[in-house]
Amino acid sequence: MPKSSSSLPWPGDSGAKLDTRERVTNTVPDGGNVLIGLWPWLLLLGLIYFMMIRPQQKRDRERREMLSALRVGDNVVTIGGLHGRITALREDIINLEVSDDLQLTFSRMAVASKQTEREEETE
Repeated sequence: MPKSSSSLPWPGDSGAKLDTRERVTNTVPDGGNVLIGLWPWLLLLGLIYFMMIRPQQKRDRERREMLSALRVGDNVVTIGGLHGRITALREDIINLEVSDDLQLTFSRMAVASKQTEREEETE
């Protein structure tokens, strides 16, 4: 009859017989907790979240608020660098007046920024 695995000595054992639960808990290096090895990774994930993901979410939220706050008469700059004044607004479409007799139609998402009065005076 073959010997059961519980009667085999464990490496580093002095030949003492341990039950399976004791073997598993004694196999952790230096007798430490497994979670101690995870702390650097958890810290790294936390840093990535606070340094990259959270600021991007804040910029996205500010952009959505700016786009929803657009009104007829606002001066804007498109992502292509075109400056104009909003003459008509629909749900996802805006009309920009870029000169006295030229109006262009853009997607609302094409607006990069809204110009303030101070920025308009310096141009």
